[in-house]
Amino acid sequence: MVEALLQAGHHVTVVTERADGAPYDPGPLARDRFRLVPVDVGHRFGHRLLSLAGPFSAPSSKAGPVDPGKPPTAPGFLRRTALSVLSLPDSDQHLIRPFIRAGMLAGRNRVDLLYTSAPPFSLQVAGYLLRSRLRVPWVAEYRDPWNHAWTHRTELQNGFIRKIDARMERMALRRADGLVTVTEAARELLSGRLPLHHRNKLILIRNGIPDWTATPAPPGVSGDGPFTLLHAGSLYMNRDPLSFLDAVSLLVKKRKLGARDLSVRLIGRCREFQGRPVSTLVAERGLSEIVRIDDWLPHDQVRAEMLEADALVLFAQHQPLQVPNKLYEYLAAGRPIVAFVDREGECRRLLNEAGGAEMVFEANPVAVAGILERLYDQRHAQTDMLDRSNREARGRLATAVQMRELVSELEQRFSGRAAAGAPNGSPT
Repeated sequence: MVEALLQAGHHVTVVTERADGAPYDPGPLARDRFRLVPVDVGHRFGHRLLSLAGPFSAPSSKAGPVDPGKPPTAPGFLRRTALSVLSLPDSDQHLIRPFIRAGMLAGRNRVDLLYTSAPPFSLQVAGYLLRSRLRVPWVAEYRDPWNHAWTHRTELQNGFIRKIDARMERMALRRADGLVTVTEAARELLSGRLPLHHRNKLILIRNGIPDWTATPAPPGVSGDGPFTLLHAGSLYMNRDPLSFLDAVSLLVKKRKLGARDLSVRLIGRCREFQGRPVSTLVAERGLSEIVRIDDWLPHDQVRAEMLEADALVLFAQHQPLQVPNKLYEYLAAGRPIVAFVDREGECRRLLNEAGGAEMVFEANPVAVAGILERLYDQRHAQTDMLDRSNREARGRLATAVQMRELVSELEQRFSGRAAAGAPNGSPT
């Protein structure tokens, strides 16, 4: 997005949490129009407050010895209340004041448009407050919806805090001058929460397929090594790998495959699923020699692994409003995709448009094993899974195209309100 704004001739100031590593460099042609403002946000409020609440919420010593066969004692009232307050709107409340201060300092130079991106939703609170202080239009981007039926974000909140949270969301949606969503389903959700005269504020811009200039070879060209299935990402919420592992086990037994024939790679936060070690789930299915689990790897290394894999596996169940950004990278890799998605979800909508995927809607290991076996047998076929319409769709979904559309929308909607006093007449 920054690159698209700079290419359009705008001046850009990025206010972001301080991070390790080299800062973003826009290149010599745009350095005079780009400024990075790193923010030191400090520690979360929760650690201090929970430590204060701890003595008041500890179980009484008169309760007798703890029975290891019983479930743990529920947190005391003060601790539950503290956890609830600290989840409003999320656990990143400590970001709000530092970002407001940094935004006000950045606003001493000419600012024509304020743009915030969430989650964390605490940044939308900061944007809400900065809009009034800077007196400029504010565009709020929702990479995930703030509140929806499938979120786990509000699990710690009691009923009173949830009402406050919902009111904060409504205030932000109505105060923002523009609302950007990254999926059609999210736009439909927010549209239903806005008065009719506010719905024209909604802008749909997808994350987009990145431009991976290294062209992957067709599957099976080298023919060396085992057939490789790769998953990159996290196993959290309801991203369930069990039917996939069951399917792999069925395939291994049916075709009598070993580690020289088949390899399954799980890269990322994949060592636990719903409180159980994934290594145990793998061992129970006799797949310890087939499945390898790696923690987070450098992005360039993961990209190379994707390009070399024979097929890519996506878990995106029970999140019908969202598209994991990893799916766009899978599409960039150009490999066949086995996608566990919701039948009426946004991932299915995207994959129907982009092509190149086998979609799984139900936990049916036998059916999934059939898909894996077909891909295994087609490894050397070098078949092209895309037709002309799929290729055109992927072109429209390219990140660069999507970001240019976003910049064009912002210019059309807000350039009339941007003062001409910015350097060279370009809004900032």
